[in-house]
Amino acid sequence: MSLYEDKLFEYEYLIDGVIERLNIADYKQEFKEIGKVALLVAYKTYDRNQSLSFPEYAFNTITNRFESELKAISKYLNIKLGLELYQNHHLAPIIEKELLKRIEMSYLFLSIDPITQQIIKYYNRDFSYKKIANKLNIDHHEVKTRIKASIDKIYQLVNKID
Repeated sequence: MSLYEDKLFEYEYLIDGVIERLNIADYKQEFKEIGKVALLVAYKTYDRNQSLSFPEYAFNTITNRFESELKAISKYLNIKLGLELYQNHHLAPIIEKELLKRIEMSYLFLSIDPITQQIIKYYNRDFSYKKIANKLNIDHHEVKTRIKASIDKIYQLVNKID
């Protein structure tokens, strides 16, 4: 066995831990392969002089790789699958931005009330909740609530169509 294979065997539990933490067991095989690559990257880039132990560093590297992969995947998913993934509260914050961009460009966007449409447009252009709230003269908590409610509404609409 090579040194990397030894490390993979020793630290593979970290990959399983991130899969469990993000609640993506339905895609375990695919993410296990991505996790192996991330573990190799962690092994090659780890600096023993930093304050993190190797397992902590590897866990962070794997988590970041999975989150990057989920964001990239959500850019190209059909909206229905993106909405399904969004129902997993672990994945929702990771894919929300890309999902809202897809929604804004779809005919489903028209099913949302005009104020929420404005909120989504501003959000997709990297305005903070507070800045959106100031622009629209509403409470910043309402911004987040309306975004979540609009995604839930579209999810229900898409499921009615099927």
